[in-house]
Amino acid sequence: IDVTQPAKYDGDCKIINPDAERIIDLTYQGQPINPQQIFLVATNNYRAYSNKFAGTGSEHIAFDSPDENRTIVASYIQKVSQEQGKVRPSADNNWSFAPISSKTKLDIRFETSPSDKATQFIKKYGQYPMTYLNTDDIGFAVYRIDLQK
Repeated sequence: IDVTQPAKYDGDCKIINPDAERIIDLTYQGQPINPQQIFLVATNNYRAYSNKFAGTGSEHIAFDSPDENRTIVASYIQKVSQEQGKVRPSADNNWSFAPISSKTKLDIRFETSPSDKATQFIKKYGQYPMTYLNTDDIGFAVYRIDLQK
């Protein structure tokens, strides 16, 4: 994902930059996708029906389930837990931000939980160099992330 490129859509999902492309080198099963390929995307009813996201709206609904996403996920976790004793989630790191080329040092920040669990997760799994800066006025931990590497 190249965040230095302009957004294609505005906040109301109206095209504002038709030639904009933030997604680069998109693949499926290790092969570059063909723009004519069709993919079925699962989402919740808010996103599916809201017309606030590209490719959404009632005319794009392939299957409308009465089950909420959280119910489906909870049922899956319960089933796997019963069969295997516990769920073993893992990340495959199948996406990343494109490095940002800049002669100027960038100051990119994000906020997250100040918990020790979050801190340890960042240390163990962070894909980019991150530096803890402080805790903001409402209690979030503030980190600087280096996307220039």
